[in-house]
Amino acid sequence: DPDECPTWLAGVRRAMSVLPTQALQDDLREVEEINERLDRLAQLAEKHGLDRAAHDEIAEALGLLDKERVDVEVISPLEVAEDRPRDVSELLAGDFIGAFGGFLSRDLRASDFRLGWRSARSWVRGGLHRHGVDADAIDAVEARIDSHPLSEEFSDVDAGGAGIEDLGLQGRFRLARLAGRIGRILVGAATPDVIQRSGSEGS
Repeated sequence: DPDECPTWLAGVRRAMSVLPTQALQDDLREVEEINERLDRLAQLAEKHGLDRAAHDEIAEALGLLDKERVDVEVISPLEVAEDRPRDVSELLAGDFIGAFGGFLSRDLRASDFRLGWRSARSWVRGGLHRHGVDADAIDAVEARIDSHPLSEEFSDVDAGGAGIEDLGLQGRFRLARLAGRIGRILVGAATPDVIQRSGSEGS
């Protein structure tokens, strides 16, 4: 809602609620990485006809001996990109300034929301089929999604790989204010004695 302006306290509460989700995301990324390494090891063992002992020896050397493959569904914008880049960050509009660039521009945030919507929509048929959902139910889910107002609103992705140069005047002003605040914090942290002394002299 462009007319709603959340308070700083509401923003802090939301940021705190995201922290557990970020930890879960990191765990899922690690699971995905281990899955990929296990798959490569299995392919290597099959290609070279390794016996169980040799396979286990290599797995132990790679830190995979006690690891098991875990099925994880990945919804990624890489799956919907026409020219698939090497990294998701190349598709995200707000992935600059430590991935917080979207906070400086509503247009950049909207582009990334659209990308997420399209990514989730593209997963539906294959993902639900893999989990045993029948075709008629999948058709109904897709029809419901496509009839949702957001489907039309989020049909296009405006930007990807944006940077500071793509910010409008308002975004650049916000960035300047942010830089000023960070500068004051850094100066205050570096010279606490000077600030305390000047404060006591003034009083």
